[in-house]
Amino acid sequence: MKIETVLQGSTFTTIIADASDIPPPLKIENYTDLSLKFWQTNITDEAFRTTVKPKSCVAYAWDEPTMASTITSSIHCDMGSSENVYDMNVIGQAENLEYENCFYIALTHSPDSLVLDVTGGTGILFARREPGRRSQLWSHNVEGRLVHEGNRASKQLYKEKEAKYCLDIAELAVIAQGYSCLSLRKVDSRRQTTQLWKFLETGQLTCGIKGQCVQSVPAFGGMVAGARVALGPYSINQVAGVEMNMSMSKMLPGSGVLSVGVYTDGPTRVLRVVDILDIEKIKYIRLNSGSQYEVSEREERVSSRQMSLQVALPALGLSLVNQVREELLYLSLVKPLFDYIRSENIENIHLSIRHVQLDNQLVDTTFPITIYSQTNKQRAQSSKARAAAVDVDCQHVLGSNSSMHVFKLLTVQMAPFSLDIDEILLMKVIEMFTANRNKEEESELSVIQPSKDKDFDITVRKYYFALLSVVCGQMTLSVHTAKLPQHLKDVKKAMAMSSMITFENAVIDFEPFLQLHPFESLNFMLTAIGTHFKQELQGQAAKIFGAVDVLGNPLGLVNDVTTGISGLVTDGNVGMLLKNVTHGASNSLAKVAGTLSQGLGRISMDANHEEHRDQIRRQYAGSNVLLGFKSLAHGIIGGITSLAQQTLEGASQDGLEGMFTGFGKGVVGTVTKPVVGVLDFASGAATAIRDTSGGGGGIHTIQRKRKPRCCYSRHGLLPVYSSRSATGQQVLLFLNGDSKTQERYIDHIRLTNQPEPHHILVSDQAVYLLNMNRPQEEPSLLVSLSDLLSCIYVRKERADGSIQHYIEVKWKRLSESGGSHYKTSTSTVRCETSEVAEQVVILIDHARGLYNEKLHTVLAT
Repeated sequence: MKIETVLQGSTFTTIIADASDIPPPLKIENYTDLSLKFWQTNITDEAFRTTVKPKSCVAYAWDEPTMASTITSSIHCDMGSSENVYDMNVIGQAENLEYENCFYIALTHSPDSLVLDVTGGTGILFARREPGRRSQLWSHNVEGRLVHEGNRASKQLYKEKEAKYCLDIAELAVIAQGYSCLSLRKVDSRRQTTQLWKFLETGQLTCGIKGQCVQSVPAFGGMVAGARVALGPYSINQVAGVEMNMSMSKMLPGSGVLSVGVYTDGPTRVLRVVDILDIEKIKYIRLNSGSQYEVSEREERVSSRQMSLQVALPALGLSLVNQVREELLYLSLVKPLFDYIRSENIENIHLSIRHVQLDNQLVDTTFPITIYSQTNKQRAQSSKARAAAVDVDCQHVLGSNSSMHVFKLLTVQMAPFSLDIDEILLMKVIEMFTANRNKEEESELSVIQPSKDKDFDITVRKYYFALLSVVCGQMTLSVHTAKLPQHLKDVKKAMAMSSMITFENAVIDFEPFLQLHPFESLNFMLTAIGTHFKQELQGQAAKIFGAVDVLGNPLGLVNDVTTGISGLVTDGNVGMLLKNVTHGASNSLAKVAGTLSQGLGRISMDANHEEHRDQIRRQYAGSNVLLGFKSLAHGIIGGITSLAQQTLEGASQDGLEGMFTGFGKGVVGTVTKPVVGVLDFASGAATAIRDTSGGGGGIHTIQRKRKPRCCYSRHGLLPVYSSRSATGQQVLLFLNGDSKTQERYIDHIRLTNQPEPHHILVSDQAVYLLNMNRPQEEPSLLVSLSDLLSCIYVRKERADGSIQHYIEVKWKRLSESGGSHYKTSTSTVRCETSEVAEQVVILIDHARGLYNEKLHTVLAT
């Protein structure tokens, strides 16, 4: 059974569920031939002590979760007990667990189970084996001496300083070609030849004197209880007799030293106990269905088959189009590389992207780049920089447990990047993803229901990561506010978003998100990652405040001046100092002037004037000097005409009261509009100086990867991206001079092969004849589809016999005499070939059909 307490909002929820498919938090693995006992440290109640049988494992959960996460493990035997404390939060090898494993020195082929015994002094005799009799027990120390257990003062574990008596001979030296009786002597480093012993594979117990071994001698009583044990000669080249075969018979299995370590098995912490002599055999041990470990004779063969997949692309693009067929974003990934390797029990995934760029595809935006990863040349300045903009490594352990996923590794590393947030784009993206949700919420709110607590999903899948790391490079953040249309204001209000402030190039440094051994749901992990970086962003609010436009970006000015002084002091570069100071000062002036002009523009209370001003800003966004002059002229003209224009508009709309209101607005506009024009000119000039002085033009010097997509086609479906159609759409928008127009581009056709050819551009409202290479020139022909009468293909034969191809366009227009009388006009346009002329006729007829169908369509309310 699993019991879990979760904080959900302000409510603590206790979940009780079946734990059969959930791994235990702790597990004790006993690979030894001994029984182990363990318990949570500091718990004295014997009822909480658990025994682990030999070659088995036991699942465990903390008895007292609020106490220290340590386990005490012990071994109990006749010679005493041994125990150690292990911290389950410290992964790796821990202190060994040792136990006293004494042994009998037995006459191997004795029918009476004779062993060496010490009785009544120091002499060594044969005696029948008696379990637990200390005078018959021996231990092998690290030097090779056989230490007598009966002369030990206590039953504690063996310590070198306690080894006082060991096996030796009674005589001072070995009797040549004779027999020497065995006895106990004090440890003496001068008697190593008769105090250091070893058991041979042939069965003899020998000392440091060659050709001598322990044996029973008939002269000393033979192979019977009470007989003396002797050291005597034997022939190395002959098989030893039964009287010479001695063996070591241990009281307990194992070596006496157990290797203990804390490891991880997915989300489970494992306390693993292995005899030091069996460490190499762990790979041959398998767990059977009864939680018992079995040792096979050889290692199980693992299938060497594996599946490998690699996908490498030169580039990959993703386009985001909303419900009204407007492309919002275009994501460009340069050289994405995907590696996937799957073996029998693990899969490795590697993803790297050389460069990332996210373009703002709104046609009227002045900030075309949203995200731009730092270039390789810029990253090369840092020796620790990675070659890729995004690098992801993942190791997933395959298993049959469907309720959890185990990952050995998941690391995400991102290079430094720039983020430029356009408020209009942000609101449109939010509107796109919340449109359906808002409809569902409205339908739910149509009937008032009592609030209910959301049920907690107890079957949620959990994820374990041995290492989870998300490293985000330095971010250069900019935010640009704008005047929002009403539907986007409603979106912002529905999302309860606070007002945004304009700032530019605020440098944000993020601490990496690092977690070791988390075991949580995916939603919890994503929330934790988001919370971490949100707190990091909030913690650097001072940098953002220092970059706001209303203050002139003082932090940017300080950085520019500091960089220039550093170059002067380090390299003696006076030019760098002047360049950076100029850049910083002009940048601050541009931002202050721009902020003041925005505020004064709202005071003028002339919506038409402000809309025209925004249109100029969008149209001349690439030329700051020309933008400044146009804005200055617009402001001066607006100031001159403000009084008369506003008064007339007010009178025409609200009569006498509106006239007085318009007069007041006109007086205000007469003053504010020229001032706004001067500020716009100052901002444009300062921006031009800033960009010319360099100093890091930043993201504003980067161009879009491609032009905004044309989301309409002659067939009504979303078309595949076409650079040709994107260019045609851009020309049409330029002709209209307003990105908010409802006129949609359909297609355009080149008429001739001349160096400066004319094109027929067809929209869903009109037909244009123009040179698309010079869209600023007036179209040679402009016919509205509502006035179009016909378009036919005409062939004309010249005097020399050659054929020329034309299209003949007829349309109606009001008669010059006035009234409701219409006059038919005809225009012929030459085409290079008959195929081109026929294509133009088909295109115009198709557009006229679409127009008439739309005109006579009754929309559902």
